Amino acid sequence: MPVAATQGQEKIHCQQQKNRLQFEMGFSADLKKGFEFTYRSVFENGLTEYEFDHVYAGVYDGLISPNKDEVNDYCYKSLGAIKESLQSHPAKYTTWFAIAFPLIEKWMAEQAVIQKVA
Repeated sequence: MPVAATQGQEKIHCQQQKNRLQFEMGFSADLKKGFEFTYRSVFENGLTEYEFDHVYAGVYDGLISPNKDEVNDYCYKSLGAIKESLQSHPAKYTTWFAIAFPLIEKWMAEQAVIQKVA
């Protein structure tokens, strides 16, 4: 069950995510809280992930310099290309991303509607 956060807590969480982005990917961007979701995934080796995840979004157009100790690989793709790749090569993606991606698409569509109305 999601726990309500105060505005102060949200600012702290957002700053923590900006710090993490800088540490892992080597760049900074203004971030906006997107949404939260919980997932549970049981793996073939008997281990289980059960997480409450927060999704943040931002815009960045520059060099990316990932921390090799934190990031195995990255790429940039359009939403359509990601959706196609998830369907044709699901093993390339982590469980949480496969679960989160449809939620990301939905959130982005809602943001586009809000932008048109504003």
